[in-house]
Amino acid sequence: MESRALKDKATEAFGKGRFAKAAELYEDYCQAEPKDHQSRLRMGDAWSKAGQRDRAVSAYQSAAEGFAKEGFLPRAIAASKLILELDPSHQGVQQMLADLYARRGTPATTKAKPKD
Repeated sequence: MESRALKDKATEAFGKGRFAKAAELYEDYCQAEPKDHQSRLRMGDAWSKAGQRDRAVSAYQSAAEGFAKEGFLPRAIAASKLILELDPSHQGVQQMLADLYARRGTPATTKAKPKD
């Protein structure tokens, strides 16, 4: 099946609440289009909604790493935070977030400072 058709079918399955099927279709699509990190995020969403936490974490981590390699640091940070929502004690994600924030030039935890 053509990659665009796979993505369309995955989107359709997701919209119909067939999350496991959507995730499988996104997985096939992402194998054909490895640089489509947004679809990897969507695959993670589908696995999460299907109750497959470990597979969701794996998809989110792949998306985060891909976004980071291409310089899309805010997206990489957002994908990393999705991992922590599913698995707050995930090994390495806190360090990955710290590295991403450092690359972006923003402290990992920011507090609003009162204006003088």
